[in-house]
Amino acid sequence: MCRAAGDRRRTAARVRAQTRSGAEFRCERNNAHRGRTNAAHVDGRGRVNPIHNEWMDSSTPATDIVDGRSRETSRLAREQGAQVSCSARTPPHRKPHDRLPWSIVIFAFALASGVTVSVIYLPQPILAYVGTEFETDHAGVAWTATAAQFGYAVGVLLLVPLGEIRNPRTVIRVQVATTAALVLLCAVAPQLWLLCLMLLIAGAGASVVQLLSPLATRMAPARQRENATALIVAGLALGIFGGRAGAAVAAELFGWRWVFAIAACGVLSMVVALGVVIDKKLVPTSTVRYAQLVRTLPTVFVRSAALRSSSGYQFLAFSAFNAGWTVAVLHLTDNLGFTPIEAGLFALVGLSSAVLVPFVGKLLKATGFDTVRLIGFTVGAVSSGLILAFPDSPAVLAIGLTGLALMNFVVQVPNQVSFFEQAGDASPRANAVFIFFTFTGAAIGAELGAVLYQQWTIRGTLCFSLAMTVVALLALAGTGLRRRR
Repeated sequence: MCRAAGDRRRTAARVRAQTRSGAEFRCERNNAHRGRTNAAHVDGRGRVNPIHNEWMDSSTPATDIVDGRSRETSRLAREQGAQVSCSARTPPHRKPHDRLPWSIVIFAFALASGVTVSVIYLPQPILAYVGTEFETDHAGVAWTATAAQFGYAVGVLLLVPLGEIRNPRTVIRVQVATTAALVLLCAVAPQLWLLCLMLLIAGAGASVVQLLSPLATRMAPARQRENATALIVAGLALGIFGGRAGAAVAAELFGWRWVFAIAACGVLSMVVALGVVIDKKLVPTSTVRYAQLVRTLPTVFVRSAALRSSSGYQFLAFSAFNAGWTVAVLHLTDNLGFTPIEAGLFALVGLSSAVLVPFVGKLLKATGFDTVRLIGFTVGAVSSGLILAFPDSPAVLAIGLTGLALMNFVVQVPNQVSFFEQAGDASPRANAVFIFFTFTGAAIGAELGAVLYQQWTIRGTLCFSLAMTVVALLALAGTGLRRRR
């Protein structure tokens, strides 16, 4: 009888264990489906190594990972004394940014992108004011615009990789706050060379925009990712052209130093906004050391033919675009009788070019990379020719400058898509190399455009823009001939 009673107790214990194991398995399966299971990994020696989930603190016991070995891991976990309730393993579903509607989150990203990128375009509409105060010519004062653009290019190479190996939220907020401080120092710069130095470093900080765009895509719901990218591009366009107009108005009303003071306040406010909307639980996407990550950039450039050609085409496009737009304000005020405010507001015509950008993707699918590039550079060449033919017509100038902006946006789409497809896992670093060449072209275009303007007015500048587009068209023609052979 005692033996029979013992058998019944052992049977009942096995039933309870199996029932508990089945309940644990179902709970773990549900948690794993949500991607939040606190897993325990069994190594080659059969030991259980708990892996704590980011949603739970270090005191939370580990559960089993659900895979083909779930029964074995459950048995080992029970032998290790792991007694975990289903309720203890269920982490909160809400993420930090889920308390805000996605529309508010992406609006904050787009606004921050526009406000931050406007920093590198602030010097262009106030060149005349800065030149008057520091008693320098157009070529000398244009170094302020060149410094900001080149600083952005350097920042993309040296600072953007930090976003891959550090917490993105921390990197972005620190970089934006540092940029705001440097822009504020521009407002009190006593000499031109110090102003250029501050703009160089501030431009490097403004490269944080290249972290915001991919992060917005990463945080976006699956159905909103394409829309997120479009809104970021819209924010950038608003910063590029709206920033110019706002800077011209502020310089006329309050003085050019207040342009930087107001901009610094705007950039600083983005630190707070981004701190609210960026998910605190985001983790780095790479475990590679910073020095090793930077050392691989030349290798990425050398190994990718698509990246080399795309970087060259974008260098030509942005140098042509930036040369014309840098001297536009000078031409309007010096030769066409515009007031500084009117010349600054003239920059708003460039916003119309951004309206057509969303259609470039459809055109790219229907034709191909080189066809879209051909269309873009042809628009740029025709626009440069129009301004050369009728430099004193405000209407023609508006059409020509809009055409140069449209060329820049249109060419950028096939350029980036082509090397993204080839780069694979190295695409963030490939994009850093691409942006470096892009803004190096912008810096060279700004300075050469001002030098040529000083010698031969806007005709000299637009000859440079036309030459850049012609070189690109000849390169495309050569590529087409080589493919036919």
